[in-house]
Amino acid sequence: MRSASPHPSRRSRSVVVAFAVVPLALAVAGPAAADSPWSSPKTVGPSGIELNQFVVGTHGASLVYGYGSDSELVPVSAAGRPGKVRRVPNVSEISGSGDRAVYLRSATRDGPQGVSFGDLGARSLGALHLVTRGKELAEDLVVGPGGHVLVVVAAKTPPDEGITSANERYRLAWSTAGHRSRWSSLPVPGRAALLDATLDRRGAGVLLLQHATRTGYVVAARTFDLRTRRLGPERTLDHTKYDSIDGSVSVDEHGGAVLAWGIQDGGEEADHPYVVRAAFRRRGRTTYTSAVTLDPGGTRERPGGVPQTAMDDQGRAAVAWTQAIGELDGPTSPRVAVATRTDRFGPTTALLPEGYVNLIAVHGGTTAVSVTGSAVAFDPKTNSLDAPPPTVAGVAFRRDAGPFGAIEPVATATPGDRGGLLIDSGTTGFRAVWEGARAENKPALRWASRPLG
Repeated sequence: MRSASPHPSRRSRSVVVAFAVVPLALAVAGPAAADSPWSSPKTVGPSGIELNQFVVGTHGASLVYGYGSDSELVPVSAAGRPGKVRRVPNVSEISGSGDRAVYLRSATRDGPQGVSFGDLGARSLGALHLVTRGKELAEDLVVGPGGHVLVVVAAKTPPDEGITSANERYRLAWSTAGHRSRWSSLPVPGRAALLDATLDRRGAGVLLLQHATRTGYVVAARTFDLRTRRLGPERTLDHTKYDSIDGSVSVDEHGGAVLAWGIQDGGEEADHPYVVRAAFRRRGRTTYTSAVTLDPGGTRERPGGVPQTAMDDQGRAAVAWTQAIGELDGPTSPRVAVATRTDRFGPTTALLPEGYVNLIAVHGGTTAVSVTGSAVAFDPKTNSLDAPPPTVAGVAFRRDAGPFGAIEPVATATPGDRGGLLIDSGTTGFRAVWEGARAENKPALRWASRPLG
């Protein structure tokens, strides 16, 4: 499961793809409508938690993972009743399987890492099943909808080898659904940097990778199947001379996949704009379409965050990202592009005049993107720390093959709500959590729900 950030962030193939520059459509032209279907916010935890991940179980119970004085787990019932906050110094990532929690953690601070299966109430973390050994680090935890648990393990690079982060050695460690104590392992040939990994219900998945070459960098994809222990051939998606690359991949239940990545030059300051690219794997195919440019770039600033992908039950794709639109740490724009099963993206939509994409979530044929920002365009002459612009913390929904609608407000428009708005879903609907303000402007961890439909 990918980590979340309130400011999500990180090119060009030999085949040149033309990008039609058109004015961006806006999902909201002003403050969102007041008749939000979201429930009234409830306080579910203390303030001072830096939100990292949010998991919602099948029947609506949820678990927040973040950082305070230590790593902390905050359980919330399906009805929004808070549970006891638990400090967990050795947990590094969480995910969910049904109504259970899956933890990536270690027994001691610097000990080997493993996976345990606990409960969403954080009452028990469960027995620890080690997956790393020797000089290894667990780089990603992925739990598929069928219950398969995958950990991508990277070998620690000795400091004297001088190998870049784009040249690490990996292996896959996994537990087949229904056999939590039976773990398998498979090395991944070559060296690369992991951008993202995903699984479908059957235990098949895709690795999105970055390679360093003599002339630049390559973005590539590799399929795998946990049931057959088979790795597919690596497929090149893109070539670039820029070393700052991030991205994500999502799959549907019929072999389709959407991959998106952002590229920019590294270093302390950016010399080139942030460009977002994407490709598909059609259902029943093993190859990928040519990469297309979703966003040719804004200003020469770093927007922050990672392009986020999602596919609904019918194989319709969505990619959401944040683009820099101002100089010197100025404003940014949260954007989204959608595609049908024809594997072609439509025009890009700006979800807010100014702000950030937080997270993307899917349930059935509904796709949701959470954003924070302003419904009023940023004006450096009038906006300052003493007079912050009006804020929006809400969610835009896409139902089936339609476009994304206007932002549905979730949190009240206060400066305390401009942080990350994390979302996820279960069979009873969507849930959101954020660090905002309660009565008398006292900060707290806040929660709201929205039924499906």
